[in-house]
Amino acid sequence: MTSLGVSSTVVSVRAAMADRLVPTVVVGLTAALVLAGWVGGLPPIVLVAFATIPLVIVFGFRLSLVGLGVLLVGRALIDDLGGATATAGIAAAVIGLSVLVLVRSPSWPARVIAIAAALFASAAAGAATFGAAETYGEAVRVLSLVAVAVITINAPGRVTFGSVTGLVQWVGLVPALYALVQLATGTGTYIDGALRASGTLAQANSAAVLFALCNIATFARLLSGTGRRWLNGGLMVLFLGAQLATASIGGFATAIAMMLVYLLVEAGRRMHRIVLGLMALALAVVMALNSKVGAERLTEYTGGVQDTSLGWRLQAWEKVLAVWRERPVFGNGLGATTSGIILQSIPHNEYVRLLAEVGVIGLAATILLAVWYAVAMIRRLLAGAPRAVCALALSVLAGTAVNCLAANTILYTVAFMTTVYVLSACWRIARETPQPSLQPASEPLRQKVLR
Repeated sequence: MTSLGVSSTVVSVRAAMADRLVPTVVVGLTAALVLAGWVGGLPPIVLVAFATIPLVIVFGFRLSLVGLGVLLVGRALIDDLGGATATAGIAAAVIGLSVLVLVRSPSWPARVIAIAAALFASAAAGAATFGAAETYGEAVRVLSLVAVAVITINAPGRVTFGSVTGLVQWVGLVPALYALVQLATGTGTYIDGALRASGTLAQANSAAVLFALCNIATFARLLSGTGRRWLNGGLMVLFLGAQLATASIGGFATAIAMMLVYLLVEAGRRMHRIVLGLMALALAVVMALNSKVGAERLTEYTGGVQDTSLGWRLQAWEKVLAVWRERPVFGNGLGATTSGIILQSIPHNEYVRLLAEVGVIGLAATILLAVWYAVAMIRRLLAGAPRAVCALALSVLAGTAVNCLAANTILYTVAFMTTVYVLSACWRIARETPQPSLQPASEPLRQKVLR
């Protein structure tokens, strides 16, 4: 009996030591990391980041959805600062949160590892020609976009239509306000004589895509009755104003495409909503075309082919396609078109850019993924998933496809991160919606037959 008591005591002591070992090691390593950073003269903000590692490990999984929302809002605020350290830090934070989520998602690690391997293999293929910093940096950026989907789909917590559309509004709120200030004060960027506002984002076209997302999110909230109507009405005016302030024709077309698709999918048989929505869209188009900003932008398309934005795009696409023809199957590697070697600027067509960077294989995979997503959401809609959720997903997907025709949508990190978040969240909500059961409907008939 004595030996049995001693043995059980030893086991309990070992168990207690094991429970304390992990937090002790984490705290010890964190303290060593902070001390090394302090000795090395790192900035205080970096030391604070090091010191929060234990908290991230302990609470990161449970609060990963909240953390992702904070990072999306923060990323929109610093986009125009041009600080590579800050933007890379947010990308690393998103990837780090996704790792915490992946540990508890058994079916996902293999997929993410395969995607990461393909991204870095593509980056390695172009590193010698286009620069390792450019190609591997692009691989990490794209991996952070994948991380957004991982967190949104798998993190614990409740994802609702209201929370998704509300977060999109928060992401675009300050950028939209600042864009209107730039328009009012004339402090935006003048391009070919047209004043273009970008808010806190680095470029007007990128801001236009973000504001298109904000517009469709607010439009969806208005039609569904989510939140306070007066507040959503005011935000709709704000985001539409910011959309016009960017003077982006592609961005405005994206917003119109999103709203049209949303109306057609969500309204269903409620024709009055379709009519009212179409009338509002027609009014917005007329106002945009007759505004000073719209007129200035349209004049860019009235000159000779060599002098227009369209003419420049056609020339740029031809140069990029010439490089693609050299390696048509797998492309020239991630980051090839943004390195400044093929073009001094980006090609303003996502399909052409993907062809040049990841070849026919990469472009086909991207298009097939988009088609698969659209078909899956339609099936979910027919199976009883919330109509507003499926309409939002399909409208964002369609608008993104339209924007990709004349812009490099995936390169707009803030806007595309938000896009990935919306698509992933809608997929999660539709997937988690209980499927209608036939049993309750058939039960009365069964009872009647038995009688």
